[in-house]
Amino acid sequence: MSIRVRLILTFSICLSIACCGIAFAVFSKAGKSANEAFYTQAISQLQRVEDHIGAFLEPGVMSISYLSELDLVRGSRGKLSSYVGTTDATTLRYSDHTPHEQRIYDEFIRAKRVNGNFDLIFMANNDGQYLQTPEGRFKPPGYDPRKRSWYEESIRSTQKVTISRPYLTNGGGVVCSILIKTYDASGKPLGLLGVDYLLDNLIRNLIGRRILKTGYLVVFDTDGKILTDSRHPEYVSMDTERYPELRRRIANSSEDGEFFGADEHGIEEYVVTRTIKGLGWKLAVIFDKSETLEPSYALLRTTLLISGAIILLAITSVAVLAGNIVRPIEDLVEASTLISGGEYEQSENMRKSLLEKLDVTGEGEIRKLSVSLRSMLDALQQ
Repeated sequence: MSIRVRLILTFSICLSIACCGIAFAVFSKAGKSANEAFYTQAISQLQRVEDHIGAFLEPGVMSISYLSELDLVRGSRGKLSSYVGTTDATTLRYSDHTPHEQRIYDEFIRAKRVNGNFDLIFMANNDGQYLQTPEGRFKPPGYDPRKRSWYEESIRSTQKVTISRPYLTNGGGVVCSILIKTYDASGKPLGLLGVDYLLDNLIRNLIGRRILKTGYLVVFDTDGKILTDSRHPEYVSMDTERYPELRRRIANSSEDGEFFGADEHGIEEYVVTRTIKGLGWKLAVIFDKSETLEPSYALLRTTLLISGAIILLAITSVAVLAGNIVRPIEDLVEASTLISGGEYEQSENMRKSLLEKLDVTGEGEIRKLSVSLRSMLDALQQ
């Protein structure tokens, strides 16, 4: 193998190793940056979903806040129909209302007509009296709202307004109860006022949401049960123990963050979660893992293309440079061979060719060597 080939090959190998090392370093660094950027985008999208849920529930919160401040409500102690101690099955009848109760009922009806998401408006005082609209809902004998879980949990809560976990109605709709603590005219605790808020419109909107390219939304309630899942609606309201492994990890986790794992079909997924403060719902956006790596791979392809072009240009330049550097050495080697073999004596043309090979311009060791060989040749000729 000639000196020129060895030089070009050595340079090419060293340059290729250097470029591959740089590409790998860039890929690793860019991959980390891309993951951080992707996580930030996912959190931003979940924040928008959280804002949308808050905006959807806000009319319910505002309505019960308004109703709880009415003088009719604050002055209702002992003036509502009582189910405590009732021995017979009882239904509300419009004509059975007291005048005070009737006025409260009319206010509730007006509030319900304003918002199509209101399913039921009710109030329960701490003396066991209860009122709801619309009328005619059957109540079991001896109904005492103070013994219901929604009443007990809301009264114990440190927050003025509480939102219950979603549940299914008899008609198949999904509702959550928005409850607010009420106080009488003197500021003493009176009980609770609430609205059963229909979530069907919200769920339809969330199911239709796509996040970035492959992301879809899954919403877990406070019990870890799936409220919406646009890709797998069969998991909605399913017992958490029957979830696939990745969803079970998300549901059982007490912290938000990133999750990695395979779905039930073996496709690698990347998950980002966020819990809505005060509501307790956990939002999870699930992506195909390939989408998170796409920016890194795109950068790697670009880096490799640029590196390839640089290597090609460098090899071409080295090949030209190597010719200029190695050619005088090769000429000197050939001249030395001719001199040592005595071939310079065979003809005048041979001697002229030999002298041309020894005619090295410039400075440095090669020039000195050529001058020495010419001097030696002159001495031999003499």
